[in-house]
Amino acid sequence: MSTTTVIPQVQQKRKMINTQDCGFQQAQKVKRVRIRYTPYLDQPPLIDFTKNLSSYKDKQESVEKPSTMKIRIKYNPPTAVPPLMVREELSFNKKENERLIRVSKLCGNTFRKAFFGRKKLCLVLDLDHTLLHSVRIKDVSVEDQEYLNLRVSSMKDLDGNNLYRQFGRYTKLRPHTREFLTEASKYFELFIYTMGGRDYARDMGTLLDPHGVLFKKSNIVSKDDSTKENRKNLDILAGPNELNTIIVDDTKRVWEKNRRNLIQIEKYNYLTEGDYRLKKDDEQRSDDEDGALKSITEILQGVHNRFFELFPVPVELQEYIKSVDIRPVLQGFLK
Repeated sequence: MSTTTVIPQVQQKRKMINTQDCGFQQAQKVKRVRIRYTPYLDQPPLIDFTKNLSSYKDKQESVEKPSTMKIRIKYNPPTAVPPLMVREELSFNKKENERLIRVSKLCGNTFRKAFFGRKKLCLVLDLDHTLLHSVRIKDVSVEDQEYLNLRVSSMKDLDGNNLYRQFGRYTKLRPHTREFLTEASKYFELFIYTMGGRDYARDMGTLLDPHGVLFKKSNIVSKDDSTKENRKNLDILAGPNELNTIIVDDTKRVWEKNRRNLIQIEKYNYLTEGDYRLKKDDEQRSDDEDGALKSITEILQGVHNRFFELFPVPVELQEYIKSVDIRPVLQGFLK
């Protein structure tokens, strides 16, 4: 939640500007007065007021201009941050985020029409502890590295045990991840949204989709693209919105505004919680029994079929994309 703080040094200035009269001596010698107040160099002026004294006339035109001109300034725009206030909301890569939001607004409806035209909904997927578990190689003990190195798969081996040593990391895909993505892509446009960095998101996208068939580059976003610290929002994605999107994530709190779109999946750990001791031998066999993604695949198929039964796709999509809502359908399957 953003917070707003009054700067103590300027409280008195704000009071003066809003409530007191400002006098200008010898006004009859001045034709034009401009008042401009800019508290911060990188911000537009809070007040930019011009008074043309040459047009001054009293009720009686014969009366000369007064020696003192009093001007009362009241700054109270209907929709603005109060003057002399600073908003303490952290934003990452502000210009880039604004660009993503503009693209989302400009192209969103076009993409939504294209998705619905192919009878596809949107599916936003988390990475860590949802589809995979990844750690840096340097954080793994030498003993465990020796164990893992004997078991890692090649990037060309997509049917192996899905344990990879790539991009300076060991990454274990959750059981059935590849089957899940292949099946989900038949009914959904796929997006990745991770709280990892942009490079990490790109690397994991390559690992999950080495041939670039499942995810478009623009459909992979990270915390560096977020508009709020430690939170995820659909506003930076072009196409998904709360009416046409399902989210799969192990963490509920990051989706403050989209809880009704969320399927919360059990957290996946290939490493034990709290340290870097690997699951080995019998523990690996139990890991293969993780069927969370299989269950979610069934839910996604059911929601997709039910959605298009309730909302048949018309020829004209302009009003359709605004009137449909996937959330009640999803909630019916999660009860």
